[in-house]
Amino acid sequence: MRLTAITFEWADGEYTFDLKLGEIRKLQDKTGLGPAVILRDLQSDSWKVDHYRETILQGVLGGGMAAKDTNKLVKDWVDERPAAESLLPAQSILLAWIVGAPQPKKEEAPKDQNETATAPAVSTSTPSIPLEPQSDSAPAT
Repeated sequence: MRLTAITFEWADGEYTFDLKLGEIRKLQDKTGLGPAVILRDLQSDSWKVDHYRETILQGVLGGGMAAKDTNKLVKDWVDERPAAESLLPAQSILLAWIVGAPQPKKEEAPKDQNETATAPAVSTSTPSIPLEPQSDSAPAT
């Protein structure tokens, strides 16, 4: 996965968003602004509709979705919904392009099944318990 691709729950499922150079250029052409300015505007409530709409549209296109499916998705989940629902996803997409996206940690390879764990040390000596002489008579009182 590219260092700028980010996957998260959005709309009706889990989607991958990625702004590659072509998508960034389309975003700049549509808004007249660079990605850092759009991010600043989204964070400071100085945004315009195309700031978040085009970021999400270009991000999901760059993530690999077909254009015809993307247009319907953005229409249903951006155009027809309150703007506040799109602000954080758009910021996340831009941040992934600017600073990189968190990458999944590589899982450790499973240990060889022939390997054995070291068992804890076990003492084979008899514990020393002080024994008192026993007598047949009862103690004097």
